[in-house]
Amino acid sequence: MLSSHPVAIHGLRMKAPVHDKALHREDSDPVVGDDGPMTPAEHLRQLIDEILEGDESADAARRLESVLAENFLETQLFEELTETLALYSPGAEPPYVGPAELRERLISVLHDLDQLLREQTK
Repeated sequence: MLSSHPVAIHGLRMKAPVHDKALHREDSDPVVGDDGPMTPAEHLRQLIDEILEGDESADAARRLESVLAENFLETQLFEELTETLALYSPGAEPPYVGPAELRERLISVLHDLDQLLREQTK
């Protein structure tokens, strides 16, 4: 089943399908959090929180990028985060992205992610 969520493409907001797997884990190896199995959206939120709480490692950014690519490929979240994550390199100079810029970008997408999480619970 598909649902529509806004997607930014070249500055335009359009509706794009989001597969149910972004809302409900269907694979045989679910990610398990403190409260049991997590949906991809919950897992994404957890990874963002880890970075915002101080994990500035390239590995943390790679984990976040992997979850985005596997579960949110055609979404606004993917569009807004992939370039920043691809250019992320702690301690590097421009044109690469450092921890402060990554945190800013993550904070800017939290509203969309929190809205997706609220829709899950309806």
